[in-house]
Amino acid sequence: MENQHPDHARLGQLVRDACRLARYGGVRELRRAPPHAIEQLFYYAVTPEAEPPGLTPVYIDVSAPEILKVWTVAMEAHATQAASRNYVELQLTRARLRGLRVGVGHAIALFPNEPLLLDSLAQVGRAARQF
Repeated sequence: MENQHPDHARLGQLVRDACRLARYGGVRELRRAPPHAIEQLFYYAVTPEAEPPGLTPVYIDVSAPEILKVWTVAMEAHATQAASRNYVELQLTRARLRGLRVGVGHAIALFPNEPLLLDSLAQVGRAARQF
């Protein structure tokens, strides 16, 4: 999202561009390498304002203590963010609220670059509610 830190917005564009170039061999120095395609590209929104409008996120359950610990340590490694606005607390609170929304302890939201395509409904995991 353009209203976020300029480095983050630009990096997101660079990642999309790099994926496309890897797939189609668009860089002269890489043309000898075989094409490489990824199946899906997801983005993480640091703030609610960065969430892409009109896209339904995919929620990832990060409730397991070992996962939550590793994620927290990773966030704390971002010294500039951790020093401002209680970054780690903000992200943990957002994850807790998302977790409550979908019925787990903590969840993060990832936003797909393209619509998800499944071969079968059997690939779909659990839903936030049981019917």
